[in-house]
Amino acid sequence: MRSKEDALDYRYFPEPDLPGLKLEQDFINEQKSYIQESAFARAKRYKEKYNFNKEFITPLIASKTMSDYFENLIQDGIKPKLAGKYMVNILSRYLNDEQKELEDVSFSY
Repeated sequence: MRSKEDALDYRYFPEPDLPGLKLEQDFINEQKSYIQESAFARAKRYKEKYNFNKEFITPLIASKTMSDYFENLIQDGIKPKLAGKYMVNILSRYLNDEQKELEDVSFSY
């Protein structure tokens, strides 16, 4: 709470026409499940979990699609360091040279 609201000379009154809002914990948990992980949170997780440096993380979190593809490679059993090197050194360079986005490319492994 802001300190101003606690001050004696501050005239803060709750809105009398609005009833209090009480949300069930199940509803709150359900809504939290829809919130996506932020790029900052992913970067922090990649640093802590995979010990990647900032220069390595930046291209991986450049877009949600890149991050999701990286996560899928790991889930398919590819080692994180190898998947990261592939995405940063090879895939990013290819996309940049061809002036394409990851969504425009289809490939299988």
